[in-house]
Amino acid sequence: MIITDRFIIRKIRPKDWEWLYKIFEEFAKGDYWMYDYPVLLERENVIRLTLAFSIQEHFYGVFTPDGEKMMGYISFDDECGVYEMGYSFHSDYHNKGIAFSACKEIMEYLRRENVVLKFTAGTAIDNIPSVKLLEKLGFTLVGTEENAFHKDQNGDPIRFVGGIYEKISV
Repeated sequence: MIITDRFIIRKIRPKDWEWLYKIFEEFAKGDYWMYDYPVLLERENVIRLTLAFSIQEHFYGVFTPDGEKMMGYISFDDECGVYEMGYSFHSDYHNKGIAFSACKEIMEYLRRENVVLKFTAGTAIDNIPSVKLLEKLGFTLVGTEENAFHKDQNGDPIRFVGGIYEKISV
């Protein structure tokens, strides 16, 4: 657990499903939903996802300092010292430096506790807030790829250019 004056970071627990539901639901209504994997917003599905996240080694909730509300989450998939980062924060906490500070804290924690060769992340090039966050964290764009996670009303893929980002760990 990481405790600062701005937030608490801890592993996701099964009972956190309602907070994740709120984050997923709000994200699905926003401008960037088409750039991420679809999440079925049925209660049972979110409970199952939360259970799966709770047993993953590196899936963390970012909570208000009193621990009462989840502001967002940060996750990492570890492949032999390469940590792929994902994150999502409720819009109530955008533009406040919370995501930057929380990502920075958890990356430093992972470096202290594990062998981290590098961090990677992917985001749509058109998702300017996410691109700016990664750049502020010291990530560099190393490539692009075409992606499509959703379809339009005609059933055609909604294509976009995804950026591949890396940050070498020292």
